[in-house]
Amino acid sequence: MQGICEGMQATDSRAVQVEFDSAIVGARDIIAAVKGMGYSASLLEPDNLSAGMEVRERERRMWRRMVIAATAFSLPVFLLAMVFSYIPGVKEGLNTNVGGFTVNEIVQWILTTPVQVRLTDSFPFVFKTARFLLHTKRRWQVR
Repeated sequence: MQGICEGMQATDSRAVQVEFDSAIVGARDIIAAVKGMGYSASLLEPDNLSAGMEVRERERRMWRRMVIAATAFSLPVFLLAMVFSYIPGVKEGLNTNVGGFTVNEIVQWILTTPVQVRLTDSFPFVFKTARFLLHTKRRWQVR
């Protein structure tokens, strides 16, 4: 739509913030266009500004938690790969084979799995993919 400069959607809510050029398009025109697409839309009233700030604060806290948790798991992996692997006494311990894998690989796998699966939004994707693979027939066509 002409006149819209920028639009941002909060990741944890269904709220959208739109910047527009009021000389080209009005707020009521944007709301009518959004409602015409089947969505609900309304202006953020001055008495409801705290709700918008609450959404931003909740999103900020969510991102802060995710960064801290990802750092807590990723920093030890970095230290294992870049520091401890070069210390003579520790290097031999980390390179010990356990069931075909080294201790270093096992510890790094244990530390990176929560970051890859739980701290990202891919967790539901993993379950849906596993369910699909378990409950569908694989059809192979070789020509």
